[in-house]
Amino acid sequence: MKKCVSILLSVLVAIFTTLPAVAQSYDKLWRKAEAAIRQDLPQSALDPVNAVYRKAVSENNDAQMLRALLMRHLLWNDIAPDSGKVMLKHIEEAYARQQQPILRAMWASALAQTHATFRNDTAHSRQARNLFLLSLDSLPLLAQADTKH
Repeated sequence: MKKCVSILLSVLVAIFTTLPAVAQSYDKLWRKAEAAIRQDLPQSALDPVNAVYRKAVSENNDAQMLRALLMRHLLWNDIAPDSGKVMLKHIEEAYARQQQPILRAMWASALAQTHATFRNDTAHSRQARNLFLLSLDSLPLLAQADTKH
């Protein structure tokens, strides 16, 4: 009986200690990431940013997903500059999956910004320009975008 109570207590403690992390709001997670960035700890900032990304994917929140992917790109680029191209592929894949015109325009703009970080690469500069122009084609849609997510 003591063993069962001990196991039950262990399970309850595990549930209640992980529950707050799962239920954290986007604001709290972003504040944690920003605090780590201010302390020049990009590796530590990745944990809350990755939590935002997972939460955004599970809630189908494109605005937060987009913000998290861009931040991951910047953080990984800071940690290991060669990893920026790997993150670029993740953003390109998300852009390719997007079907809604307004969200596609937002992803195109984000992808353009990501390409623009590769300043000394002509192909990336050209791609950034093309994507910025593509996103501007949807300017009336972008003007109507809900920015409260």
